[in-house]
Amino acid sequence: MNNVVKEVCLENDTHVHQAIQYGAQRIELCDNLDVGGTTVSSETCKRVVATCKSNGVMVMALIRCRGGDFIYNEAELRKMEASISSFKHIGVDGFVFGCLTSENKLHVPHMQRLLQLVDPQTVTFHMAFDQLENPFEAIDQLSHWGVKRILTHGPHKEITENLSTLAAYETYANERIVIMPGGGVTKDNAAHIAAATGVKELHGTRILW
Repeated sequence: MNNVVKEVCLENDTHVHQAIQYGAQRIELCDNLDVGGTTVSSETCKRVVATCKSNGVMVMALIRCRGGDFIYNEAELRKMEASISSFKHIGVDGFVFGCLTSENKLHVPHMQRLLQLVDPQTVTFHMAFDQLENPFEAIDQLSHWGVKRILTHGPHKEITENLSTLAAYETYANERIVIMPGGGVTKDNAAHIAAATGVKELHGTRILW
């Protein structure tokens, strides 16, 4: 497990110091985990980035203006663009977002609008991936755009039931894009998940403690 990056998902700044103490290498910062995560305030982001930068820890900011689906209207998309602009000035290391159509496909125009604001190599496409009609086609498209990684849980409720699917994603990606399992990854099962899937990065709220 020494060569596997562990990204800890934190709600606001409550456990930032604890995460650093437990050896966090990267933090995904969000709010409202009860709805799957939304964007934090600029004030919270500033505090977390300042703390993490002084400790050599990377910060990925979730860009999601609300809970629910991943089909955004123009006003919501503009709000997400504004969050990206604000967080770029604050100095986050990367961004986590995803836009879908009502047919559960990548929303190409919306994704391109957000990606043009950032370096795609700083972007994680989040668990909207698990709603896609054709995930393998999406791996092709996201890697073509230069997106760095995909956060995915897989189709079944328990992540341990998804190991063969996650392994298939990892094999298909073939180092074109990082496949990062999340949702149910803990410090107790992380090594097993990494070994069974061949992935090099893992994500979770309980991955360190």
